[in-house]
Amino acid sequence: QDPLMRCVCRALVVGRVTTSASSPIALYSDRLEYKFLHPTQGNVAMLMWFKDIDSARLDLDTRTFTFHVAKPLTKHFAGDYDPGCSTDFLSMQFCSQDDAVKFSKACPVLL
Repeated sequence: QDPLMRCVCRALVVGRVTTSASSPIALYSDRLEYKFLHPTQGNVAMLMWFKDIDSARLDLDTRTFTFHVAKPLTKHFAGDYDPGCSTDFLSMQFCSQDDAVKFSKACPVLL
């Protein structure tokens, strides 16, 4: 399956951990795939299924996609992300306004 779009994001957040490393992302009709450079776990492959996302929003002013996953993440984030905590979320900032706009029109959880 070919992705709906590919682009690069930066300022990635998973709960209480952040990375300044940028990552290519691939948007599919059912999921989002990217890499997260964890400070202690190294490069972690992120596979975020839209069926597990219970809230999502895209702020076009800051080009930031923020979402919450309603289930625990992999062991790499056991101490960093609590799905029961409303202040824990995942986010990424698009490197360009054009990519953020394209994502807003293509992402199934935002439609």
